[in-house]
Amino acid sequence: MRNLLLLLAITSAVFAHYEIPVNKVDNSEKILTLGKLMKFLSNPKIRNAVGAEVPIANYLDAQYYGPITVGTPGQKFKVIFDTGSSNLWVPSYQCKSLACLHLNKYNPTHSSTYQKDGRTMAITYGSGTVSGPVDIDTVNVGGLNAKSVYFGEMYNLSLNFATAQFDGILGMAWQSISVLNLPTVFDLMYSQGLISTNSFSFYLTQTPDAIGSSLVLGGVNQAYYTGSFIYYPLIAENYWMIRIASVTAAGKTPVFKDFNGIVDSGTSVLVGSPKIVDVLLVEIGAAGNVDCTKINSLPNLIFQIGNDTYTLTPQMYILQVTTQQGQTQCVVGVTPINFPSSFGLTMILGDSFIKTYYTHFDKANERVGFAKAVPK
Repeated sequence: MRNLLLLLAITSAVFAHYEIPVNKVDNSEKILTLGKLMKFLSNPKIRNAVGAEVPIANYLDAQYYGPITVGTPGQKFKVIFDTGSSNLWVPSYQCKSLACLHLNKYNPTHSSTYQKDGRTMAITYGSGTVSGPVDIDTVNVGGLNAKSVYFGEMYNLSLNFATAQFDGILGMAWQSISVLNLPTVFDLMYSQGLISTNSFSFYLTQTPDAIGSSLVLGGVNQAYYTGSFIYYPLIAENYWMIRIASVTAAGKTPVFKDFNGIVDSGTSVLVGSPKIVDVLLVEIGAAGNVDCTKINSLPNLIFQIGNDTYTLTPQMYILQVTTQQGQTQCVVGVTPINFPSSFGLTMILGDSFIKTYYTHFDKANERVGFAKAVPK
């Protein structure tokens, strides 16, 4: 349950403060399959066809992360690819925090491409911080080597990270919200000519632990969606923020109209201002833990964006979590949080939305697009 509470508290798009999913798939057969997929996708012909792809692990439909390497030769890490933040950080080999004991750690003395920056950085989360020096090194994502990447080599991780199985975060929002205004990894990859299209997309599987989730660097993969993409302009170049016309439970009067929506791959569930969420939970008729046998009786959630309607079934917004005792608990994945007053009424469209609608983050045209995801 402790991991579940951390999961529901994820708020990566707020103040550039965020909490992270903390479990992983620990299955050698799945890891081997992911390795084979990575080797296949590293083929230049495949990269030219669909853009570089990064295999993303799916744990319980709630946590999605993938592999990168840092340095030369590459040191391996598992990171959350997070569209709600803009910095890359990994733990340092000099980290003495309890939270670092079980994590992969970066050692600059083992990298021939390491450069010292001289600055330090700190990122504050809802329940703790990470801090350490800024380093410069080569970062490999999806078989592509981005050179001279600025990132945090974190010496200190708060105790709340002690149960984490991920190593770090790779932010994919806009540079304007990057700590120290450091350039993002994706922007560097595009500026260095590694990706021909200034956009990326997330496809997330809908079945817990299923293999097949993917981050596409440089456009979209037509195999992941049906129909066509519909695009919406960004409010500003900071978060991936659009306007939502309304949200409601099926058959009810819209809860609130015309508010902000942040599309965030680093948040597992739907997170919104209390004025929105509290009323929405009443319309759903459930909050917190629910009887798993009654999921089918819960209403669909209806989002209107522009003139278009997007539906989340209860199977998509209810998290089914296996406890340490092997029991399944079902939790309504809609939770309130207080945003800064400058945000106004806001709702984060997290992974429960992205797994339903394959999402295209189009930096070139400053917009976000959705298409119906192929179920998997």
